[in-house]
Amino acid sequence: MKDEKRNYQEVVNYIKEGLRLGIFQTGGKLPTEREMAAELNMSRNSVREVLGTLDNMGILECRQGSGNYLKGNLSKGLAEVISVHIMMETLSLSKILQTMRGLELESFNTIIATHKQDPVVISDMKELCAVIAQDNEHSYEADWAFHSTFINMIDNPLFDCIVTAFKEAVGERLYNALDPERRKVLNQCNLKLLEALEKEDREEGIRTIITHFHILEEAAVGLQHMKYDPELLRRFVS
Repeated sequence: MKDEKRNYQEVVNYIKEGLRLGIFQTGGKLPTEREMAAELNMSRNSVREVLGTLDNMGILECRQGSGNYLKGNLSKGLAEVISVHIMMETLSLSKILQTMRGLELESFNTIIATHKQDPVVISDMKELCAVIAQDNEHSYEADWAFHSTFINMIDNPLFDCIVTAFKEAVGERLYNALDPERRKVLNQCNLKLLEALEKEDREEGIRTIITHFHILEEAAVGLQHMKYDPELLRRFVS
């Protein structure tokens, strides 16, 4: 095990040093396994095992018969790591929801500040809300498409990665834990968010996002019998 850890660290340090010196470039090809093994004084099998691990992490792309290329697929590696931690409960659902709330608040503020509201994208998101409102087998995927599209407006791959990880790990289970009335309120929040984007109403947008995640947090802690705040229902349910 110690040898495996040492081999892994040596190959990673080799790649990092090559990037720092400009020898390697993102998208470029790495030296062959034989060349790396000779330079690092390791066996080819040991190098191959480490490269396979880095491929699974999204750092490399191993192409059969062609070689190994530095790709930097952030979502492939990090999404899987976060997903496993959620499933292992070493990363609590409440902390993930807190993080996602922060991502949506930051995304909303950035979109407003940079005037990135794309009418075509907003129109597409309204259509997703119509699918969500049907409350059928397609509603869950439409809901996640809505939030993924919203966060992707600011083009931050790390944000998208966290959303993808959350969806893969617990998204459907959490969505199904909501009763129909809660899902209805969530979709009203989605529509309110779009309205706030179009009007550049910062206060309403922030309030809507906080309300949205308050409902998810209720489901996350298993408080399925908790009644809504009457003010929340009055504001969001027609």
